[in-house]
Amino acid sequence: MVTQLFKLAFALILIGIVGAQTASAGISTGTGFFVTADGLFLTCFHVVEDARKIVLKDYKGQDYSAEVVAVDRQNDLALLRVQGKFSALPLVDSKTAKRGLSVITLGFPHIDIQGFDPKLTDGLISSLSGIGGDPRIFQITVPVQQGNSGGPLITKEGNVVGVISAKLNAINVLKQTGDLAQNVNYAIKSNYAIELIRSISGSESKLLKARRQQIRDTSDLGALTEKSIALIVVETGKPDAREKERQAADAARKEEQTRRENEERRLEQARRASEEQRQRQNQRQEEIGKLQLGLQVLNQRENDIIQQGRMLQQQREAILSKAKNPRTNPFGLSLWETGQVTELEEQMRPLIQELLQIKAQKQQVLSRMSELSR
Repeated sequence: MVTQLFKLAFALILIGIVGAQTASAGISTGTGFFVTADGLFLTCFHVVEDARKIVLKDYKGQDYSAEVVAVDRQNDLALLRVQGKFSALPLVDSKTAKRGLSVITLGFPHIDIQGFDPKLTDGLISSLSGIGGDPRIFQITVPVQQGNSGGPLITKEGNVVGVISAKLNAINVLKQTGDLAQNVNYAIKSNYAIELIRSISGSESKLLKARRQQIRDTSDLGALTEKSIALIVVETGKPDAREKERQAADAARKEEQTRRENEERRLEQARRASEEQRQRQNQRQEEIGKLQLGLQVLNQRENDIIQQGRMLQQQREAILSKAKNPRTNPFGLSLWETGQVTELEEQMRPLIQELLQIKAQKQQVLSRMSELSR
């Protein structure tokens, strides 16, 4: 029963709302946006599937040739590479998006009817899951049409939390249920796009940081977004067997290259971690050596002070003993002897203070050595 319900549900979805066919056979269009300033461009996989040639047209009307560099078929995402410098949009963690969040999209629906100017629509995130409770997808009320697929789902701050991917087929729903569905559309969550970007070495570090300040005027938000999106024009056509073999070989090479790059990156990270650990160990040993040398100096000074203090104490006790003997000194301490005792005690006082300081320093050194040895 559950399987039948899912089959019915997925039959009602119109996947590929961007592959809007134009008057020219074999040509389809969609939307996408730049995620790095050096030309990494994100869209839906179904927009560029079986593409023989891909051209992007930016907000200035300038054309750029693009090639696919990474795909995630399961989550319907594709990354393209374009040569040049561009205005990019920040991708943020889709977990930050809440139900009821206000969002917009900007794209190129039905260019054969509506023209080439980008169209802005707004709405809300109505659910944190898609059809059948799919956790990878947002359900949104933002109106979308053929040609919107691959466009960014943007918050009021100008951050991307999703990629427009599909809409509910209202006609099929009406036939199946007798109810006309309204504003039921879908966007792939941005976290899956971030994971795809991570598969390309060095690309994640080029992603923009999230914007914090809200842009209250939707027209200003649209003007900012327009600089980062582009119309995708795809020349399609089923390749022959030889072309399929070539494409499969290219895909295999790219996959192997990505695997090697990831392995090299992992090994490099492990090497760096080992080197950093070795350096830290050397630094600890060096510091321990210095502390041990310092401890020896403190011990030597402590012994010197103790010896010096004993000598002074012995001199003092000798004077006091002589004064206490009634046979040799019936009158007690003379003024001169009293002065000697006082002088000896004055000499002993700074030695005692220094000895206390040395003991405190030794305690600090031993404590630090214990920390470094753990």
